[in-house]
Amino acid sequence: VANTMLVTSHAIPNANTWQTPPTSGMTQAFQVMSGIEMIQVSYALQAASGATGTKRATDLGPDAVDVGNAQILALRPAVSVNHYAIGVLSTSVANCDFAQVTVTAHDAAHASVNPPSSRIVTLSTSVGTGVWQPALVAGAGTWTPSGLNNGVATYQWSGTESSFTVRLRQSAVTNLSVNLSDNAAITETGTEDPTISFANSAFRISTGANAALAIGPQIAAKASNVAPGSQNLFLQAIRTDTTTGACTSLFPSGSDVAIQVGAQCNNPATCTQSVTLTTTSPAGNSGSFVPNGAFPATINFRFTTANAEAPFLFSYADAGQITLQFLAALPSPPAGVFVSGTSNALVVRPFGFFLSGAGIPGVTGPGGAVFKKAGENFNVIVAAVAWQAGDDLNNDGVPDSGANLSDNAVLP
Repeated sequence: VANTMLVTSHAIPNANTWQTPPTSGMTQAFQVMSGIEMIQVSYALQAASGATGTKRATDLGPDAVDVGNAQILALRPAVSVNHYAIGVLSTSVANCDFAQVTVTAHDAAHASVNPPSSRIVTLSTSVGTGVWQPALVAGAGTWTPSGLNNGVATYQWSGTESSFTVRLRQSAVTNLSVNLSDNAAITETGTEDPTISFANSAFRISTGANAALAIGPQIAAKASNVAPGSQNLFLQAIRTDTTTGACTSLFPSGSDVAIQVGAQCNNPATCTQSVTLTTTSPAGNSGSFVPNGAFPATINFRFTTANAEAPFLFSYADAGQITLQFLAALPSPPAGVFVSGTSNALVVRPFGFFLSGAGIPGVTGPGGAVFKKAGENFNVIVAAVAWQAGDDLNNDGVPDSGANLSDNAVLP
């Protein structure tokens, strides 16, 4: 693997000195006489993955050539947790509901890493309140919530995972963030620590069966209800019952509600292509907009299920990470009261890559003209492209063999 530390030892049954520095790009750690053998230990960092090549040591004499022993040891780079990233299912949560929180260990390059099993992380909230729920949503480690309304819990990593998911209940209307610190003094970063808004009512993405849902990875220009990765998505508005504290529907089933829609650009931070969102409402049921953090379109949603959930589908014409967002004014009085909510931060990938350039494609078979000689340079343009149904007849999310991608939309 990359960044492997190679350690060699060479031993020979005489008192001769070994050449320093060793050949083969090694660095001597030490050489020492042990019993009747002179031993040299050397090391080198191999930056790229691949074969180690031959590693040599040279006996400087004066004794005649002897037979000795040689060993090589390859040490993998140690896992290094640089910080923790916090993700949430939604940044707007009703008090009757749970905030679903995922903690992921990252290295300095933001790649996921597995913390060792000796690592214990302590969770708290910025407001010092909140009750962590007793069951893990996902994780193989040991989850120990305090059981109190103090926002405190601990998690001991299993050593075999890079993330875990838990739920937080907050009874107060407030904004908060989750704070982390482990027993190696590693914490979260501000850029990967969203603020969670708890309110009396909120929108959430749901399953159609009265349960919250995360939108899975999508493909540029493919509708969310088309395979692969097809999902039946619903928008649900819930409120906290003032008597029981339980979640109840904000809008009655069968109603049509005008809702402002938009999206945030997470990565990259600026978008240029449109999200298209469509509902089952009989009129005003579709809109397209470029994600900019605002609410540039208003669409009618029809809430149809027994738990008043409104089916919808969407597509995004580019690749990246975005978050859908929703906003609606509640009937007055009082005026100026809104319900809001977001999806999870979802990833949209390119459908495939189209290669073009002078003479590409050009050779149609073994009898065609020679394009280039072996070893001769040529220029090629690689473009990420959007999905088209005719190029994915088996619905596996990758271009079919022989698919023509030259007319697919190029992603900026």
